[in-house]
Amino acid sequence: MEPTNRFYGWKEFAQEIENIADIRPIIAIDYQSASAILYYTRMRQKVYAGTNHFKYWETYLGEIKGGCVAYDYSTDVVSGPVDKRRFKKIFAKQTFEIKRNSGVIRRFNIYDCVDFSGF
Repeated sequence: MEPTNRFYGWKEFAQEIENIADIRPIIAIDYQSASAILYYTRMRQKVYAGTNHFKYWETYLGEIKGGCVAYDYSTDVVSGPVDKRRFKKIFAKQTFEIKRNSGVIRRFNIYDCVDFSGF
């Protein structure tokens, strides 16, 4: 993959996931993408980084328990996937693609998640 592709599409993705999440928190698959979402949404969203870091968020679990949005993505590497065992229900919401030079450079899978089940 062209290394500069890693910089493209984050603004568009942040706007898309913000629209989908509405007021629900977002669980980011990694710290890098969490930072991009926070930056491009101007910190209007609550974003928790990494589905494997729930143990650090005990204070905020009430926000996640009711419902949230999670995602994973693929480029030249695959992130995630979202740990579906952490939720009572998880629904594939949509796939969002970032294109550059007429090719797909990143594909996001976005999920609606219900009822965080704990550690």
